[in-house]
Amino acid sequence: MRWSWCAVLSCFLAACGGADVGVDSGGGDGHGAADGGGADAAEMGDGGVPGDGTVGGDAGIRAFDVKIAPVIAVTRGRDTDVTIKIVRSAVYHSAVDVVVSGLPPGVIVAPLTVAADSTAGTLRFTTAAGTPEAPATPVTIAASGGGHAADVAIGLIVTAPHGDLDASFGTGGLVAGPGGSALASTPDGAVVVVRGSGMDLVITRLLDDGAPDPAFGAFGDATLAGEGHALLDVAALGDGSIVVASADVGGASIDVMRLLDDGSLDPTFGGTGLVALASMTAATVRLIAQPDGRVLVAASSGGAGPVEIRRLAIDGALDASFAVSGDLVVSPATAIATGPTGDVALLQWPNATRYDLDGAPAGGYAVVAAGGEIAVLGAGDDLVVASGASIVWCAPDGSQVGYMGPSDLPELPSALVLDQSDRTIMASGDGVVSLRALFGDGSLDVRWGDQGTRTLAIGGLAGPRALAVDGAGRLVVLGHNGIARILP
Repeated sequence: MRWSWCAVLSCFLAACGGADVGVDSGGGDGHGAADGGGADAAEMGDGGVPGDGTVGGDAGIRAFDVKIAPVIAVTRGRDTDVTIKIVRSAVYHSAVDVVVSGLPPGVIVAPLTVAADSTAGTLRFTTAAGTPEAPATPVTIAASGGGHAADVAIGLIVTAPHGDLDASFGTGGLVAGPGGSALASTPDGAVVVVRGSGMDLVITRLLDDGAPDPAFGAFGDATLAGEGHALLDVAALGDGSIVVASADVGGASIDVMRLLDDGSLDPTFGGTGLVALASMTAATVRLIAQPDGRVLVAASSGGAGPVEIRRLAIDGALDASFAVSGDLVVSPATAIATGPTGDVALLQWPNATRYDLDGAPAGGYAVVAAGGEIAVLGAGDDLVVASGASIVWCAPDGSQVGYMGPSDLPELPSALVLDQSDRTIMASGDGVVSLRALFGDGSLDVRWGDQGTRTLAIGGLAGPRALAVDGAGRLVVLGHNGIARILP
């Protein structure tokens, strides 16, 4: 089941009998933000709940307000630190005691005292390993001091661990290395990364545990002659074979190569394992593996130039049954969206058009996002588009169903992917990788990672280059100098 922030909030508000959450005397909006910490951590937004005490008998002056995230997720078997903020009036300077009640079985919180000279404290929620998962439960945060009180109702979700680094992959979920420009995941859980330009083009294949595949190339690395080309993309076919694409440094020609299990070129593909598409020019190349083993090659010259798509048959020949004589050209187009089903969508601001497996138009989207630099299709033909400072979600019928503007985005996304739960995973950052798990309305999935976010501040991973989701639903993150895998 998909739980957006709005759905969770509505659920526990209904259970509370319509309690007003996150609204203070100044009209704060109550939206929570989240950050990772040593333990799972939650931060409050600007909302709060007014206290019912007064100062000096003046009913117009409140002693203090309480501000805390309106929905909190705790993970069984862990501690979760939650920040609570005390907003005092100018004449109130006493300590404030905080007690939490209504907790589900298996969750405990020690009482907290916020000192008179402090404006915030940390509530530590300890959740037993055997605690059942549960949707939002109404919980009361009661604050009192100096004869005054303020209560706030929040929603508490109990969840199993989601969004953790996969300890079975590499060292604690990380494989350090030279990184690359693109990655793919094969049906058996292997990870394939491509890198290199000029003389040597390197394809690395890692086994499911992150170790180099000893049967692939030389200790997991297959090296091809570059001849002035740069590797731009990789795709894994249903039979586990690998297809890679390179372009010369001027973008005047594209080579598509298919590799055998041992990393050598497959001679049944184009006669030599290499198909040269000399008439296709590109600054960006995307490979899309179709379910029957055919491959789409999508090339963009960048900016608002044309996008050209061709389909190669299993033997590498140009497939004339695709679009018009095997060639689809759309101009201008600002981005190529691909998904797990093998179809594509091309952005032509302010709209986008989806094309089916045979290159015929199959639906449109109203994408209200200027430019549209990154886009991705879901298995159900949902479309997510990131322009410079916003993200737009569109339903399969083409309608816009979600939006995040510049004020909602902490950083500009550099990669997007839709996982098997229809969450949008957004990657950003430079030097560290910041991940956010978002529902289609732009709200964080607080069950994932640390209240919907995860920061990979680990050696060897210096900013995201690409994202992929493997057949087990695990997220693979490619950085400049390493690879991480994260559990769903």
